[in-house]
Amino acid sequence: MSAVREALAFAAERFKVKRLLLSDELRTAAGRLFIERFGQVLDLSRSDQLAITEIFMGHLQRIDRSIEGSPYRLFPVIASLGLSSQKIVAIDPSISFGRPFIAGKGVRTATIVERLDAKEPREAVAADYDLNDSEINAAILYERAA
Repeated sequence: MSAVREALAFAAERFKVKRLLLSDELRTAAGRLFIERFGQVLDLSRSDQLAITEIFMGHLQRIDRSIEGSPYRLFPVIASLGLSSQKIVAIDPSISFGRPFIAGKGVRTATIVERLDAKEPREAVAADYDLNDSEINAAILYERAA
């Protein structure tokens, strides 16, 4: 019951919902409370909100910004490597027309994988673009997940 009270308090505070239990926005599943807002379903437990905030902040740290604060380069998360992985694959609209590339090298991830798929030796591809194993692996993982 305390979880329900906590969820009600959180909804009132965060989403300005006064009578959540009477609201059409209330959703429940497996003993949890959700609110449908802006076309999305949000969990009302504080711990989940904290976890979502931490994950969101992790993603924001993978964006390079100019001095003025404008975003100019994204380092996408490669699912198998996670948020804390190195920033190897980058997307920048001013480089390669916004196609993913290896940061610091400028070679497109698709180019690396196409050459490997064409049975070119990994060592030859690495030598041509001055790539290390982690850069080649990141290109493969990114392209296969995309």
